[in-house]
Amino acid sequence: MLTDHLGFIKWSLRCMQILGCFPIYWDPGSSRTRITANPHRLFAAKLIEVLQIFYLLVIALVIFEQAEQECTLALLPSVRMLIATTILYLWGMGVDLASNAAGLLNSILSFEKWLQNAFKSVPISVTGMSHPSKNIGLTTRIRLYRKVRCLGKQLNAFSSGRIVPATMTVAPWAQIFCSFVIIKLSSTLPSEGLITYPIVIAMAFMDLMLFETFAAQLGIKSNQVMEMWKREGRITRFHRREFWAMQAITIKIEGNFIDRGTALVTQNFCVTTTASLLLMK
Repeated sequence: MLTDHLGFIKWSLRCMQILGCFPIYWDPGSSRTRITANPHRLFAAKLIEVLQIFYLLVIALVIFEQAEQECTLALLPSVRMLIATTILYLWGMGVDLASNAAGLLNSILSFEKWLQNAFKSVPISVTGMSHPSKNIGLTTRIRLYRKVRCLGKQLNAFSSGRIVPATMTVAPWAQIFCSFVIIKLSSTLPSEGLITYPIVIAMAFMDLMLFETFAAQLGIKSNQVMEMWKREGRITRFHRREFWAMQAITIKIEGNFIDRGTALVTQNFCVTTTASLLLMK
């Protein structure tokens, strides 16, 4: 649970508040995160974001000049740096994204506090929990599911702007570019490139597989839970209406959502695109 890591979160926010590089801070009086009202700290956060954009433009200009001069050995590390900087910028916490992150963090802490007060501890043996759902009424479980789904909506609002697009678009191209370079141009790479490019491929592959698999499991497990509840006895008409209105918890990308086949589709795209680039003269 997030409460178990609250000490580290407070320490991190306190350090970033001292450095003035993050627009949210921990308020010990209300035990919640808040957006700073100090205009100087807000200016510092916005200035960092502007400098990141300026750095991206400088890298793009350098890549353009190196491409005109046909300097391949210098061009490849520059493109790799552009991809990495783009991911870091999209993952970075601007003022708007930090505001959504603060709201999500407060909601999770409030939910965990409510969860601890609303439910008694369930005894766990070596073989696991023995039918824990029988100790909790169906109406209570539906109410709990609604709260979890509200957290899912907040998570989508927080991540769909920059974090998920960065993971789903920039990371595959990083994997494609580095795979092409390590296969096609391995003879021209220095020893440093023979180490860094495989590391980038492995990191991009693991990032996509772990993120997409975890996101797909949210929808799969929530559907399985709802189907299991529907097969229980003594379901009233009220419960049937509730089941009809309930939806699975999903991680959305624009109008679509991540399902169990998204990870394989993404890797198929990476392999197909890399093969197409290798066949080009």
